[in-house]
This record gives sequence, C-alpha cells and structure tokens, in this order.
Amino acid sequence: MSSFHRSQVRAPIDAPIDNALLDAAMRVVSEDGLPGMTLDRVAATAGTTRVTLWRQGVTHDRLIEGLIKRMMQRYRDALWPILTASGSGRARLTRALRALCEVADQHLPLLLATDTAFQESFILTQRDFIEPLERLLRDGAVDGTLRIVKVEEMAPVLFNCVCWAYVHLRTQRQLPPDRAISLLLDVTLYGVVAPESTGREPSEPATIQPVDTISGPR
Repeated sequence: MSSFHRSQVRAPIDAPIDNALLDAAMRVVSEDGLPGMTLDRVAATAGTTRVTLWRQGVTHDRLIEGLIKRMMQRYRDALWPILTASGSGRARLTRALRALCEVADQHLPLLLATDTAFQESFILTQRDFIEPLERLLRDGAVDGTLRIVKVEEMAPVLFNCVCWAYVHLRTQRQLPPDRAISLLLDVTLYGVVAPESTGREPSEPATIQPVDTISGPR
C-alpha cells in the first residue's frame, strides 16, 4: 500500500489566490513582462517554492486571471460610490473617468502586457469595465448634461480611449498621473474643435462617415 502525506494534497483549482502572491506576480510582470512571469520567478519573489504554489493550485493562467479579477474589483470599488452619488451625469462621468485612470495607474505593468492569454482573459471581463460608463452616459442624457448617444457603442469607445491612452501617456510619454488625467479628460469631454467652427451646437452629435479601410503609411 502506498503511503499518503498531507503535503501531496493540492488545493481546489478554484481556491482564491492570496493577495501577497498576486503582489509578487505583479512585481515580476513589472520587471520581466508577462512572458517572464514563470511560477519559479513568482515563487522566488514571494519567498516560497514552486512546489508550494502547486499545492495551492496556482498556475500561470490562474495568476493572470487573479490579477485581472483584482483589478476589476478595485475598479468596481472605485466606481460604486460614484454610481450611487448625487450630481449630474456629466459630473459623475468625469469622476468615473478619473477613477478609471487611477485604477489603471495601479496596474500599469499588467495593462502593458501583450500576451495572448492576457488579452483573451481581459476581453472576457471587459464588459464589467464598460457597464458603469453606460449607466453614467444614460444618466447624463436624461438630465441634459451629456448629449444623447448610443451608449452601447459610445461606452466601449470611451473606455478604450481613456484607459489605453492613459497607459501610453504614463509609460511612453512619462507624464505625471495628474497631468495625464487632466489632458485626457479635457480632450475626452470637451474635444479640440470649437463649436462655432463646426456649425453645430455642442450638444448636437457630429455625423461621421464610416471608413472601411485606412490607407497610407503606418
């Protein structure tokens, strides 16, 4: 009869990953990128062993999932008080976009990752990031502080324009957080074209012809 030892028991695959371990994974991603986030590196950074991670049911994919879920939870925690607060839709949308940037700033190494596994995992949860913006766009349309748009189309555009532009400004342009946020909110909420030069009022949606392909040098 073979012997059995408690150390051979592996935790359930859906067991939550400890925050300290996620912190270690984030440090590795910051230093080596997502491809360098091996279990050996994470274990060494966390002061443990790969065998211990195995017993805890930790895998590379679960670490990525855990990091994204934690980012999403922090985003929810930041936006919930804004969604339930009083004030105009425009004022609360401004606060929400600032909160989005602040959460992104806490996870810049993760958002810089371009690994396929990360992209696929993020796409699965992106809806959770967009829904609060849809709610605020609707509230602003109702109270007249935001123009009426198709929120299902505008919210993803708004999220991606602000989130990924913020990552670029912080990591590639090396702008301070407050300056990056200020520039993004200004161009996102007010644009760069004076209303008088367009021949329409600020609240009137612009008509943009769809473009199938973009030609020219890249």
